[in-house]
Amino acid sequence: MAFGLQGDFALEGGTDPVDWFYAEHGPSIISDDGKGDLTMGVFDNGNDRVVDADGDLCGTTGHIACLSRATVYELDESSKTETLSFHYDLPYLSGFGGNVEQLANSDLEFDATMSSASDDTIEEVSNSTNPQIVWQLQVVGQWAYRGFRLPSLYPGVQW
Repeated sequence: MAFGLQGDFALEGGTDPVDWFYAEHGPSIISDDGKGDLTMGVFDNGNDRVVDADGDLCGTTGHIACLSRATVYELDESSKTETLSFHYDLPYLSGFGGNVEQLANSDLEFDATMSSASDDTIEEVSNSTNPQIVWQLQVVGQWAYRGFRLPSLYPGVQW
């Protein structure tokens, strides 16, 4: 069973092939009913994104720029469909790494590795049709391949 472009599943809730994930990282299972329906977060790096049926790639003359995004897909194994239920498009290409996790408050947190020449960004965004940045951390001068929220180490303090 393969997800993504040229896989076994049909894409719903998005445009095939541009809305599949490309050079993906950090898949996380958000929910799984144990019967073939699951929700998966994945960081879509966007490298070599196919933008049309001719196989043209992002960033080439006459086509959209390559960009990265945090995504959530609903997978239905019985109908072999994958629905893009959430995406937060970044204004840049994250060349490698990254991850997406759903927090206890249902917001999504993601790590965009290599958001510039030597920096990294970790963001929490609202899980809504118009996602808003709730929290952001800039890691300067190095890359953080994955970013995860840790519970507080201090009694009575909650992040």
